[in-house]
Amino acid sequence: MGRNISWNTYFIALVISVLVFSVGLLVGAQISQGTTAEVQKQLEELQSQNREMELLAVLQTSFPDASGSFCEFYSNQMEKFGKQTADFGNRLDFLERKRGRTDASVQELKTEYSTMEVRDFLLMKQVNEKCGKKTPTILYFYTNENCPLCTRQGEVLTSIKSGMPEVMIYSFDTDLHSSAIDAMLSVFKVTEMPSIVVNEKAYGGFKSREEVIAALAENNGTG
Repeated sequence: MGRNISWNTYFIALVISVLVFSVGLLVGAQISQGTTAEVQKQLEELQSQNREMELLAVLQTSFPDASGSFCEFYSNQMEKFGKQTADFGNRLDFLERKRGRTDASVQELKTEYSTMEVRDFLLMKQVNEKCGKKTPTILYFYTNENCPLCTRQGEVLTSIKSGMPEVMIYSFDTDLHSSAIDAMLSVFKVTEMPSIVVNEKAYGGFKSREEVIAALAENNGTG
């Protein structure tokens, strides 16, 4: 009798363990899907803001007498938008580490985000020209394929953004093979990973924090 009770106990324990494990997998999957949905929603909000600012740029062209008001609005919106995109980039990086960089949903989000970044960079360039601004910009091109220096470069740029929030930093994963990213690589003649483009001047290879700051000052950005 004692032996039968022991086996029954083991069997019940096994069933409970399987149930707990299954519930854990289900909850984990729900959390992961929820996180993806939240990131997608945040990206859609950023895309909406980007389109609104593009529309305002067209309005400014149509009504040049109101350029003063437009430029002041741009300045406030761009600073806010820069902080939001930096936050989104961090969330997207977290999601990529959690789900893996080959995950289809992650790749789709990164491609959409990269396209928006290109549009925002072009808008920033237009605003700088129309409003006489010199908003410093850095384009960061990297690969996830055996590139430890790319990881280090990303950390350097994160540090710079933290200390110099006025610098607009756009990151592009060249592994996505996006037509928008490929076009940017061609325009700035980027062939080495990592590479940065500081105020439209390309620098190949890893650059230290001091070198990046010097490049910003050299190209009339900030120092």
